[in-house]
Amino acid sequence: DFSLRQITSTGGLVAISTPNSVIDALNDDTVDITAANGIQITATSGSIGDSGNLEIDMTGTGVVTAAAAGSVKLREVAGEFRVGRIESTNGLVAALSTGDIVDALGTDVVDVLASSGITLVSAGGSIGSVNGLEIDLTGSGLLSASGSGKVWVREKSGDLRLDKVTSSVADVVLEADGSIIDGNQNDLADVVASSGVTMTASNGGIGDGGFIETELSATAVLNATANGNIKIRELTGDMRVGFVTSAAGLVSLTSDFGIVDANNTDAVDIAGQLGVNLIATRGGIGEVGGLELSSGTNGTVTAQANGLVWLNEVNSSLNVLTVASATANVILSAAQSIVDWANTDAVDVT
Repeated sequence: DFSLRQITSTGGLVAISTPNSVIDALNDDTVDITAANGIQITATSGSIGDSGNLEIDMTGTGVVTAAAAGSVKLREVAGEFRVGRIESTNGLVAALSTGDIVDALGTDVVDVLASSGITLVSAGGSIGSVNGLEIDLTGSGLLSASGSGKVWVREKSGDLRLDKVTSSVADVVLEADGSIIDGNQNDLADVVASSGVTMTASNGGIGDGGFIETELSATAVLNATANGNIKIRELTGDMRVGFVTSAAGLVSLTSDFGIVDANNTDAVDIAGQLGVNLIATRGGIGEVGGLELSSGTNGTVTAQANGLVWLNEVNSSLNVLTVASATANVILSAAQSIVDWANTDAVDVT
């Protein structure tokens, strides 16, 4: 193993290459590598920061490049963590910083690749705030990301499997080439954000196999776009919808309180080619101004709430399976007809 205490380059770069592991000899929080113009670390058959994080300090505008067969654990102790490419073939990548974590090259190529999971922590800044941080989870690992500012992560190949993604004072943006999935398959929060969350699954669904659980602030707005089904559950308050759109699937939204039109306009709030399913456990649905739907020519609508239910189908007929309010009124309107889709004698609207 390459065991180091401290390596410093005040005006150049530091490059380390070994067939084994690169480790912090003292296994403490003091700086191990300081460089102005770049840090390059290669552990061909081993790990980087094996038993603990390797502390680095990039004093200039250089980038960090690291590649290992095993895990890579790096912590930037001062300022930005400027990522060139960090790769673990068979392990996990942990990138921690007191400041921002940024795509230093500003391209769409993968910045972080790992098989067993990716952990990103910006204690006092943002993650990928300018153009996103591109990742590739090649195995069954999960993404964990936390920042005080904006958190923007883009999965470039396949599904984005979430552990937990948090922004304490800003918004979260998640993009996937495939689907966005609750990697733990439980009812705990997957996404926590202060000002909003935007999720895009270009060639898959959102919440495939189980709901994506969110915890959003009282003013935060939910936006989601997918090719397949969308399943999102808000755990702590109203679900404030900007737009939620499934090009070829069903949209299912559940809120612990209400589901509301965050913009309070006549623009479509929820579009599902195969229909829309809404549940507001302790509140209403579209209580102020209604929720505008585009539920597809043959899509169906199901809605259940404790309070008022107000739905406006703006493009076609409203094909009702069941719509129910436990304590208040139901208001339905449609550009064309309002249809008993099951065409039975069972109650359609309560």
